[in-house]
Amino acid sequence: MRSLLLVLLVMTGALSTILTTAACSSVGETSCECVDPTISIHIPGDRAAAASKPALSGACAGAALVCNQQATGGGCTLWQFAPSKAGPSCAIDIDFATGTTFHTDIQIVQETGCCSGFYAQPISAADVEVPAG
Repeated sequence: MRSLLLVLLVMTGALSTILTTAACSSVGETSCECVDPTISIHIPGDRAAAASKPALSGACAGAALVCNQQATGGGCTLWQFAPSKAGPSCAIDIDFATGTTFHTDIQIVQETGCCSGFYAQPISAADVEVPAG
């Protein structure tokens, strides 16, 4: 019966919807397909040189930020970090030389079981897009 249900879900496309709304899925209780828990902060190239290093507070305080893509004009266009604790507010603040500040909050949840770890909720919140200036 369980196999038949899985076949029906795959045939209707419902399985892909289920997999994209969860941080992970357990297949047959022996293997897992887990999403990457990394939070990525994308800064437009033309704003990167004027941007400060992101300041993390709340649930993300103390997380190690890494610049994984340098901008050609200076600065960083891709900052990444892995959350290490759950909380309702992982605050991200970026100051710009123009005097403006970008701010966003992300909820971090702890998953247990096959894909244990800390994930943005919803998972799409793990991709933070700083708007163009």
